[in-house]
Amino acid sequence: MISGISYGQIKFSISTEQEYSDNPFLSPFPVASYMSSYDFGIEGNLKLFEVGYYGSYSMFDAIPERNYYWHQFGAWHRFESGQLGAYVERRMNQPESAYFDYTNLTAYYRTRFNIKNLYFTIAPNVNYTTYDNISILDNIKGNFNFNINYGSDIGLTLIAGGGINYKHYQNPSSVQSITYLDEDGSTFDTTLTIKNLSSLTQLVGFARVAKSITPTTGLAVQFTNRSLTNSIKEEVKDVNIIFGDESEMFDDPVNYEGNVYSIELTQILFGNMVVKGGYYYLNKNYPTQGIYDELYVYDTSFMRTDVQKVLSISVRKKFDLPFMNDSKLAIGLYYRQVVNESNSFWFNYKANSFNVSLDLEF
Repeated sequence: MISGISYGQIKFSISTEQEYSDNPFLSPFPVASYMSSYDFGIEGNLKLFEVGYYGSYSMFDAIPERNYYWHQFGAWHRFESGQLGAYVERRMNQPESAYFDYTNLTAYYRTRFNIKNLYFTIAPNVNYTTYDNISILDNIKGNFNFNINYGSDIGLTLIAGGGINYKHYQNPSSVQSITYLDEDGSTFDTTLTIKNLSSLTQLVGFARVAKSITPTTGLAVQFTNRSLTNSIKEEVKDVNIIFGDESEMFDDPVNYEGNVYSIELTQILFGNMVVKGGYYYLNKNYPTQGIYDELYVYDTSFMRTDVQKVLSISVRKKFDLPFMNDSKLAIGLYYRQVVNESNSFWFNYKANSFNVSLDLEF
């Protein structure tokens, strides 16, 4: 990534990332591809508030029909203890992948305060998402998140937090036209009403413990739990990928429940080289989904359940560039492996990705 040219109250950024993945779309039938992303950003300070525009174009050399544009425009106001803002984002895909097109509008507030050695963060937000070609998924979502941070003199940090997520679907029913073939080989048309659930409520809680082992070594472990309070009706599982289901297409965390165990180790070498490794073990249940077999037959009598294992390793180092007015160049290398085991055939996959980034800060 190359970024960060500033002119007074205006900042520009231009960046690029190069990645190779042997399974970029997490499929049981992987197609390896190189991915390139090209990004542009501009931010301005208008005294009362700040504004920013960010855009990117992502390309997959082996699967160009999955290339897409992404745009975001935001405005925010910073104050001593927090921030208030809003942004709108838009994703535009190629015609073959137009079902991924969406528009999202989000408003958020974040505040921080402390009571002696306890530091609190409160962060509510509300957003509206509309899908160009799958109106049954249009929804309004509200989130209220908080966490408490306590740090001790012995290098031990304790963080606990949670939140409540509420999602309301705007058009929970959809009428589809279906063409059937009878025994004589003739066709006839009928209509089918697909009913999505009208709303979802999810409770989230987490606890994190971080410890400085040496002045340059840190270890952190975390547990996160997600629970849905709804009872999901059986017919909701019929809202599969053919008609649209966010939990299949975007893996929206509000649509599943389960828990995550994670451990992260951070090591600083040679003053400013940061080496970080992480392992994440996820149990995920999808009450709104049935399961697929190898023949693409969809069975709603079972609930999709996954076990996902993620390994990540990253190395990042900064270099001072005195000949460029004390600019800094950061070089990063990143590796990630994802193994997903599921009782639904189309969600059994393994993926490895390698990423190289350059970041020039002026």
